[in-house]
Amino acid sequence: MRQAFLFWRSLTDVPFDISPIIGYYAATALLSGVTGLLSGTRPVIDGHGMSVLVSKNRRRLGQCKVTTSGQLTGGLAVFAKQFGQATVTGRMGWSLSELFGSIPELLDEYRRCYPSEKPFVLFVEETERDGAAAERVSLSDVHRIGEPHDVLSRVTGLSEEYLPFQQTGEYVVLRPKFGASGLDDYTITGQKVLFLRHHKEGRAVMFSQPVVYLMVLFALSYLARYHPEKWNPFVQSDETGERLLVERFIRIAARGLPNLMLNALHHERMEFGK
Repeated sequence: MRQAFLFWRSLTDVPFDISPIIGYYAATALLSGVTGLLSGTRPVIDGHGMSVLVSKNRRRLGQCKVTTSGQLTGGLAVFAKQFGQATVTGRMGWSLSELFGSIPELLDEYRRCYPSEKPFVLFVEETERDGAAAERVSLSDVHRIGEPHDVLSRVTGLSEEYLPFQQTGEYVVLRPKFGASGLDDYTITGQKVLFLRHHKEGRAVMFSQPVVYLMVLFALSYLARYHPEKWNPFVQSDETGERLLVERFIRIAARGLPNLMLNALHHERMEFGK
């Protein structure tokens, strides 16, 4: 376990073209070790629990898809249950761009790279209003995704923790209900966020951040290992802007995934300086 944590510290020093391969297997070792510590038993894992469908568009990596197998002993299903209590059943397709849009720290790069696509996160500003704690979300950020009622209805637990939202000027204002503390999702640097559910095969699905990281690393590692005709041109002369997005993802994963595992082990949100 200690070696897995230490390895992540050096991930950004690994050559970019092979970093996703090393990152994915380091991630599986890390998540498996933490799962064992939390459950008290060695997890039974048989295979990745997912596959990758490579896009025919040679220029765009974001169109590649990660497809879940639904295998209960697959790594994806085991980790999704441990970290987020999500159940993976059946085959569900997740585009790489969709997964990128589910990581708050990538939001700026995501918007520049995929201007016509809609993200699955919203940043929250914690504030005070009329002497009481309140939170607000930029109305323009909400409108980029859809109508406020439709967008906020996709946030798990929002109606249980908050009063009906109010639109005030340029913001959607959220007030916790009496006796409620509100939702508790934050980036690794302490920025509060709301995560939106995805719609898959007629149902709402939400994966935790460790699982989203794992899925992205799996897709990138698959491309790097088995599709050099797509990966090598991307590494050498990308013209889409996706390389900057992927490079930032690798940096975020190198710091974020160990941080999230420490949170899980200590049952609290831990923040570290740069």
